Amino acid sequence: MKKSTKVFCFLLSLILIITSFSGCGNKNSEGEIDENQNIITKDIKSAEVGEYVKFGVYEQDNDISNGKEKIEWFVLDKQNDKILVISKYALDCKPYNEKREAVTWEICTLRKWLNNEFMNYAFSADEIKSIVKGTSDSVFILSVAEAEKYLYPDDVKECQITDYAKAQGGYADKESNNCSWWLRTSGYDQYFASIVTNSGTIYKEGYNVYGTVVSVRPVMWITIE
Repeated sequence: MKKSTKVFCFLLSLILIITSFSGCGNKNSEGEIDENQNIITKDIKSAEVGEYVKFGVYEQDNDISNGKEKIEWFVLDKQNDKILVISKYALDCKPYNEKREAVTWEICTLRKWLNNEFMNYAFSADEIKSIVKGTSDSVFILSVAEAEKYLYPDDVKECQITDYAKAQGGYADKESNNCSWWLRTSGYDQYFASIVTNSGTIYKEGYNVYGTVVSVRPVMWITIE
């Protein structure tokens, strides 16, 4: 084979290799794909239980200079024209209640924060129109019963914390980066609220409601019409 022919074949092979990799990480009709061609997020209108969707934005890398990051949500349930989702990561760190007092979900400060500051910061006006009220709230957190119903795989109960939430005081395991996160059910008494621990265990006795190291995984229903 002539030298010029060998060079041509080499260049052709190189072009084919580059072309084959250029599609990695792009969107297809089913969703975003990673470098191994595995679908990691789906379009919100076609998402099924057990898949991830992106909806809204929130500061997550603790670098405000590059703007907010898209929020990933895990689909817990699907009913007709709506899906129930929980944030993939713990997005922030807030006490269940800002004061040391006996409270329930109905009157705690976390509920107010989720349905006001969080919702208005994370979603556009059009996105807010797509959020359906559940438990009388647009945004809420799971109860113990819901966590037991929807989060039966332990790896779904385990949750990693964002850099931003960690900077707000959220505790994280040094090796796994897993954190504990609030449930809306009262714990031992109304001075405590149940949590999921960093190991993925539902701890019904709970943590004190004014504690400042437990993180938040928002939950909501979204219309998919």
